[in-house]
Amino acid sequence: MENSSIRALVSKLCPLDIAEFSLETELDLINQRDIAMDVIRTRSNTLTPEEKILLEQLLTFYCKTEKVSYKQGMNEILAPFLLLNRHNIPLHICYICFKNFVAKFIPTLFVDDSFRPLSGLFIITKLILKYHLPDISTCFSNNEITPDIYMTTWYVTMFSSKIKNLGLLYIFWQNLIESDDILYISYFGIALLDLFKQEIRNHEALTLPNVFKKICIENSDTLQIALQNTNQIKANMPSTAEMILKKYNMFCLENTDSFVEVLKSFICLLILPKEILVQTYSTQHGLQLFQP
Repeated sequence: MENSSIRALVSKLCPLDIAEFSLETELDLINQRDIAMDVIRTRSNTLTPEEKILLEQLLTFYCKTEKVSYKQGMNEILAPFLLLNRHNIPLHICYICFKNFVAKFIPTLFVDDSFRPLSGLFIITKLILKYHLPDISTCFSNNEITPDIYMTTWYVTMFSSKIKNLGLLYIFWQNLIESDDILYISYFGIALLDLFKQEIRNHEALTLPNVFKKICIENSDTLQIALQNTNQIKANMPSTAEMILKKYNMFCLENTDSFVEVLKSFICLLILPKEILVQTYSTQHGLQLFQP
């Protein structure tokens, strides 16, 4: 990814002219050992020893200033932002980009110690999966494959664990930011399952968790196909269903539990009869049906 594209990504998350501030802090959190161990495992073939020291420092600084306890996933999201420093992005800007990125897309996911927002996100994504990939949805239901088995890393790492190439990850994140759509992660995850659906079908239920671990994006062609499929899924999403799902903000922790209970009652996406006809027939034909 060229430096101009890197700066374009950064500018969408943080003004480049923010005054520098200190990121120094004591490494003295109760679970500091957990942070240190996770840092060792984070992009171990990419981060230098000096960058690992910075990663632990920034994770600790974030937990202290945001008043949250450290959770796995923070490290996977922060590391790519830290590595923007190699492209002459000041360290404090790298940190702000990370903080703003989390605040925009998963604002309270790391705030809640039991990850309650995930429960609602799982239901929402499962409903979308049932609509767009009914065969895969049925396969999962028949084999008792629950969303936590394959969706958790989507949200907890924002696909950083599925896209190891930094340039490709930055491209995905830029598309995510530009979409300005809280359902985009769901759409992208489903697009990824669609890419690997044949492999999913060919495996027994007991081996599917290992298959999910291997599902990843390794090259530009695969990413471009996934992004195109994501846009197609978004375009084919019935507007009524999309509007209803977006009403349930799982990151509003005071309402999360009640929202989850409401969503549990949904057997499928709620769609207007008009939208069913438009989706069933061609767009042109569908529109003609409702012309006076």
